[in-house]
Amino acid sequence: MTGKAITGGAPENPLGTHWIGFWTDGQNWVGFHGTPNPETVGKAVSHGCLRMYNRDIKELFQLVNLGTPVTVIQ
Repeated sequence: MTGKAITGGAPENPLGTHWIGFWTDGQNWVGFHGTPNPETVGKAVSHGCLRMYNRDIKELFQLVNLGTPVTVIQ
């Protein structure tokens, strides 16, 4: 951690271009997000989030509204 704030959508943002949160316990958050590292998509490299290609999370972001139900199936 550098203490430097990274704006949403910045190329170096670890959440990629978009974030869609769907679960929290008040301290931790889990959601769908993009990534600046496309080679990590489909791999377990975070704390439960679902990484997507930036082009795909952008499309999903445009399709859902606040309150859209999310069901995660193992």
